[in-house]
Amino acid sequence: SAASDVYKRQQQAGAFRVGQRHFEKRRYAEAIAQWQGYIASYPNGAEWPRAQSGIVDAEFQSGLEAVASGDEKRARELFDAFLVRYPLEARARQILFIYGQFRYAAAQAMKEQKHPETAAEFQKAIEEWTRLTGKYPETEEASLALYNTALILSDELGRLEDGLAAFKRLTWGKWADPAKRRVDLMSSKSLAVASERVFRLSETPAVKISVRNIEKVKVSRYPLDVEAFFRSRHRMDAIDLLDIDLIAPEKTWEVSVQDFARYRALQQDIPVEFAAGQSGACIVRVEAEDWQATTLVVRSDIDVVVESARREVLAFVTSGADKKPVSGAAVLLSDGEKILASGQTGADGVFRAKPEGIETAETVRVLVS
Repeated sequence: SAASDVYKRQQQAGAFRVGQRHFEKRRYAEAIAQWQGYIASYPNGAEWPRAQSGIVDAEFQSGLEAVASGDEKRARELFDAFLVRYPLEARARQILFIYGQFRYAAAQAMKEQKHPETAAEFQKAIEEWTRLTGKYPETEEASLALYNTALILSDELGRLEDGLAAFKRLTWGKWADPAKRRVDLMSSKSLAVASERVFRLSETPAVKISVRNIEKVKVSRYPLDVEAFFRSRHRMDAIDLLDIDLIAPEKTWEVSVQDFARYRALQQDIPVEFAAGQSGACIVRVEAEDWQATTLVVRSDIDVVVESARREVLAFVTSGADKKPVSGAAVLLSDGEKILASGQTGADGVFRAKPEGIETAETVRVLVS
């Protein structure tokens, strides 16, 4: 009868919805069992296709839940079974990516512990992702898998040429552009130099160079009249504005890059000699073919603390590890455009000034020598 058909359809729909509620509450095993019962009981039911796809979804989500809880063994069991049952399912490539991620995470943990098998574990991650890129080429998952493979080869295993080749092979997906940028970066030359701090009189100053694809550099040291430079530029971080080509270097020497390897970014400290016990500053330029970079090197035992109020500036100068006040130190005060005041510190190491215009100055810079 019609009433009987309506009741039957309602019964079927109710059975399906019970499975939905289990799924929504992340009770995936219960959802699978409920939908399997629906399929067995109602082979011609209106929700049969949705029940079948719901089972597939629940099985996949069960694996993801195991991943989220850190249970790799359980996740692999569920995903392995998923791959056997649904070899053509689109989410199979996500599973293969996760397998590579398992190995990559394990390798990173081993790296922190300095484990001797770290390289072998990184290689296992590459093998997992190679399986993905071979089976599902030109997919987004394969794009990221190949990018990660190239990173491991170049950054973790030191196989720079293999890493570069992997980056070059990546021509599809969201990771193609980052891969191209890495190819450009690894293939090009670069040179930078920095003096990372003020050096004390007991230390030998050094500059740090960062290079890629450069085997040898020329280093030149140039004299710098610090006070004259400060008076003209009103700052000490504007060395790039100084035309040192007009100045003869005090010394020039060549330095070979240690442990040079093509494509690899390398850093190296280069000592810059000062006379024993001598303080001061100099400019250091590092060159290689058409590349050059310049930095300021300062050697000094004095420190200065500057406080600025609306109408007054105070500079407190100390020296050495015991922070002993320095008397008679020469002080120049600038607002960034002109010298506002000059003088010397007193016996207490303090210089105080109330220069005209200090209340409107946007910045205060002090040079002490």
